[in-house]
Amino acid sequence: MMMALLTLKSRLKSFFEKHYRILRCFGKAVLMIITLMIITSQLNYQAFLANHWIVLLLAVICAVTPDMASPLCVFLVTEIEVFQVSELIAVAILLIVLIYYLLFGRLANRQSVVLASVPVLSVLQISYLVPIVGGLFFSPVMIPALISSVFFYFVLCGVQEYALAASRMTQESTFFEPLKYLLDYLRGNLLLYTLLAAFVLTFICVYLIRRSKIQYASQIAILVGAILNLSILLFANIFLELNVDLLPMVVSIVVCMLVAYMIQFFRLTLDYHGTRKLQFEDDEYYYYVKAIPKVAVTTPEKTVKKINERQETEIIDAEAVKRLSQDVTEETKAISVEPSANHKLRKETSRKTPYNNSEYRSPAQIRASQAKRHSPKRGPMPKKHDMKDVDKLLLTQSLENEFHASGKKTANKRKR
Repeated sequence: MMMALLTLKSRLKSFFEKHYRILRCFGKAVLMIITLMIITSQLNYQAFLANHWIVLLLAVICAVTPDMASPLCVFLVTEIEVFQVSELIAVAILLIVLIYYLLFGRLANRQSVVLASVPVLSVLQISYLVPIVGGLFFSPVMIPALISSVFFYFVLCGVQEYALAASRMTQESTFFEPLKYLLDYLRGNLLLYTLLAAFVLTFICVYLIRRSKIQYASQIAILVGAILNLSILLFANIFLELNVDLLPMVVSIVVCMLVAYMIQFFRLTLDYHGTRKLQFEDDEYYYYVKAIPKVAVTTPEKTVKKINERQETEIIDAEAVKRLSQDVTEETKAISVEPSANHKLRKETSRKTPYNNSEYRSPAQIRASQAKRHSPKRGPMPKKHDMKDVDKLLLTQSLENEFHASGKKTANKRKR
């Protein structure tokens, strides 16, 4: 089973490296379609953004543009949806995001992915995957992005709550009332603080274990991070009375743990049985090195053996073969031995070549010249060997054999 997975990993890696640009653009388009459809389905306040052709067009544009265009497109779509509910909340979100990027914007591309991960994955019920995968692949510099992502998710939940409450109001609300409602929602939401604590502690725990020197550190970090996340949420649900459904939460954390194991397997697989410890020095330092090889499996290459290879064939003219056989028959008549008393003398003289006569040609030379005169022409290489070509070739060969056989029979009859 392990070898099959390693072989699959090697083949997928080689396929991705071979078609990197096409697969990357296709993957970006698919992720943008899923993200935009989730946002427009949850914040369904603008009618034109609910059009699937608009979503598809935006996804295609993001697929062929630089990576920074994707989170920018997601943020603009979210701002348009929130602006339809409350202009003040939309402006407040814009200011918060600008301040965040001014403070922590040196890793803008990665932080944008973390910022959008929790709001999108929460709809799919796998938001617990974010701190585990973040601790595996990122450093603690991403903790502000993780906190902002959780906070941004609850801001969108507060916008949904206000839109639902505003639809039931009979009187018009004031300009500052949406912002006040949102702040009250965030201040009294205990689940927000619980998720912030759980995600940050899980991120730090996974990062520290992953950076340790123990064997299978990444796999142990995933397991410990999932257990820690589940424990914090269970204790908070008991003591803070969060009223969170436990069964979906446990199933979601287990699924996130399995997905994290799969991501780690395809990213990096180490062979701890081949660990080597090296020591060497230079002019300034003495080094202790622990080298762990990666598991690499060479994919078996399929060799195709060609049985019927394409070969050049000769096109034999039946008329030429017939004329050649007739010439051979006439030559046989000409050089046949006459029944006379000088039979032996003629036979001996025919064997000797009169070198003094320049016009004399032996029977072998006559046959060679006639064969050269009527030699078959070489045709172009056929494109395909089908049954019709094979039948034609066999027919011409059989005709040639018959003509040669008839010539030999007539020659034997003349000798008799």
